[in-house]
This record gives sequence, C-alpha cells and structure tokens, in this order.
Amino acid sequence: MTDVARNLRVVIIGAGIVGASLADELTLRGVADVLVVDKGPFPRFGGSTTHAPGMVFQLHQVPVMSQMAQYTVSLLGGLVDADGASLWTETGSLELADDDEWCETLRRRYDHGVEAGLAMQVLTPDQCAQLQPLLDPGAFRMGIYNPTDGVTRSVEVVKRRLAAAESRGAHLLADTEVIGVVREGSRVRAVQTNRGDFEADVVVICGGLWGGPLAALAGEYLPVVPFIAPGAHTPPLATLAGSTADARGPIVRFADSALTWRERGETVEFGYSRHEATPVDPYDLLSNEEAPIMPSMRDFSPRYVDDGWPRMQRLVPDTRGLDYERGQHGLMSTTPDYLPIIGPSSVTDGLWFGQSIWVTHSAGAAAALAEWIVDGESSTFDASAVDARRFQGREPGELRDSAIESIDFFALQRKTI
Repeated sequence: MTDVARNLRVVIIGAGIVGASLADELTLRGVADVLVVDKGPFPRFGGSTTHAPGMVFQLHQVPVMSQMAQYTVSLLGGLVDADGASLWTETGSLELADDDEWCETLRRRYDHGVEAGLAMQVLTPDQCAQLQPLLDPGAFRMGIYNPTDGVTRSVEVVKRRLAAAESRGAHLLADTEVIGVVREGSRVRAVQTNRGDFEADVVVICGGLWGGPLAALAGEYLPVVPFIAPGAHTPPLATLAGSTADARGPIVRFADSALTWRERGETVEFGYSRHEATPVDPYDLLSNEEAPIMPSMRDFSPRYVDDGWPRMQRLVPDTRGLDYERGQHGLMSTTPDYLPIIGPSSVTDGLWFGQSIWVTHSAGAAAALAEWIVDGESSTFDASAVDARRFQGREPGELRDSAIESIDFFALQRKTI
C-alpha cells in the first residue's frame, strides 16, 4: 500500500457497475477512504446497469476497448452470487453479415480480433446455424465467432463488487442525491449532498445518464448524451421450448439489419438500432419516485421496433407468423466518438470521470481509472483513446451533434473500421 493510496479521500458519484467496480479496484489498491454515493435505492439504483441485457462482446476496433473487455470477462468469470452460482455464462458470440460491404467489414473485424488475442473464427452460415440453431443459414452469407463472449447479471455484479469494497472499508450511501461539487480555486474539495457535505481529494463522476448534469455541478461540460435503446422480446419459441437457462446459444449481432439479441429462457430478447436518433435531455429524466419503472426506462413505442421485426423474422424462422411482445426501452448514453470518457478533468484538479462505459468494459475501465488515480498512470492499459481530455477545445454544440450522430452504432461501426 502506497502513502498516496492510504491518504486519499475519494468520493465516487454513481453506484452502477462502473462506480461499484471502481470502489472495488481502488480498495484493492489500498485506498482506505472511499465513499460511493447514489440517489437510487440499493441494489437497483435506476440507471442503465439496472436494465442492461448483460451481453459482452469483447471484439472492438479500438485496441484498448478489447483489452478492457477481456479484463472484464476474466473478472466476471470469478464472481458468484449469494447462492454460489456463477455470474458469467460463456455462450460465445456470432456476428453476421449478408451484403458485400458488411462481409468485408466482418473480415476486418476478424483481423482486429486476432490482433487482440481473441480466438476468432470465420464461419459459413451452416456452421453458424450449428452453433445457434435459431438461425436460418439462408438469411446471411458469413459469420465470425468468438467462443469466449457471453452474458452476465449486471445487478448481481454490482452487489458483489460493492460488498467486496465495503469489506475493505468503503462506504455506500444510497438514496442520497448529489447537489453540488465544491471547488477551491482549480481544485475539488467536497461533494455536497442532501445528507450533508463530504470532503474529498478525488471526486469521480460515474453518473451514467446523469454525467452531464453532475459535471455541470463542478462547472464543466461533459459531452455525454443519453438516448433511447429500443428493445423487445419474442414470444416463447419452439427451438427454446423448456429452456430455463439464462442463455445457451451464442449471442448474436446481425450488422446488416442492426439487430443484437440473446436468448433468455424460452424467448429471445432483441435490440434494434436502425431508427431515428433518439437523444434525451438528461435534465428531463424522472426521479426514482416519479418513474413508473425506473428513471432509465421509457414506455414502449412500436415505431422504434416495427421495422426491425421483419428483419428478425427473416433471420429466425421460429418467429415467422408471430408478433413480438411489448418491451421497455432502456436509456443508454453515448459520446461524440461512441467511446467512454475516462480519466482526469483538464480543468479541475482532483475531478475524474468514468462515463459512457458499457457493462462489457466496466471492470477494465475501473482498473484503468484506479491505477491512474493511485499511480498517476495506468500500467495495464494505454487509455489515450478514451482519455477524458481528448475533446478539449471543441465547442459544446458540435460535440453534442457528433454524439447524436454516433447513436446509430452499426452505421458508425461501418464508417470507422
């Protein structure tokens, strides 16, 4: 334990999977005084973690993203719930393509995966359908397979990581709203809440959807834009009849059709992203008391999913002749380049960010942040591509417009690979 770690007073704002993971990683490195604050109720705090589908695809064209995802998978594989059941199910993943341009994109993604050390395979449609029997092999031309991807239970991960951090002395304050960040000159000094003020040498904003308003409390602009991520699920499907498993076959991305899906028992839960951009003003988010389900969920609207259902029926024969069942639209957040915002503020000493981080990268991002805070740099990851300071000097309006453009993940993926 270093003197720096021993003497730091850290307040983490946000107890979702990023804040919980950071508390665990900091206390592992000897930071004795860690407080995690969240305005939601434990353990379902109401942010994106609470409704996350739990799919983990490790492949990414930006090397550090794959590395953080691999770190996350390694950690998840060692976590169990209170009953001793693993929080990680290794299903493998399939990414599919049908048109010429997407097939070429998948070949480049395969190369990225190999470079990242993933056990990637290029498969024929028939080989894909052997792994995932729900698929119609006539609906696509090729696939790439990563056998080490899978699914996790995000809320349970939060519970385990917070418990580990608390066992080393960290403290959690749920149902506690942050109302201010106190600065003295250019340095952060305290966090103000509706339950009192807490002095801090380091404040880390891991507020997810609320990252922008939280940064504004410290006098900073953070280019994080919440958006609607539409989702629904199928009726029970014949191929999955009798299944009680969280998931058995590989999780699937079909880039041509902007579909991502996973099994859940006898049904398939799917997301569809080829729709109009759906940014949400973070200041319009409901409180836990006001929200019908939770602040990070919106009422179902067919217009976000209707175009995707025929694409799903083309890919999955069991869905033909059926209609999808109503879902709930979860909120996520994005940035101007669809990458996380990790690291120190360029303006305020002691202010740090861990924003727009998926479950997929949560443990790796938290480890990078913890190393950076304690040691002055991350020795495990080259975090330059996700450094919070990379947007310095750009106009807020332009940053917001870029973030809205990035909401179509698949279009962005095709453009940047």
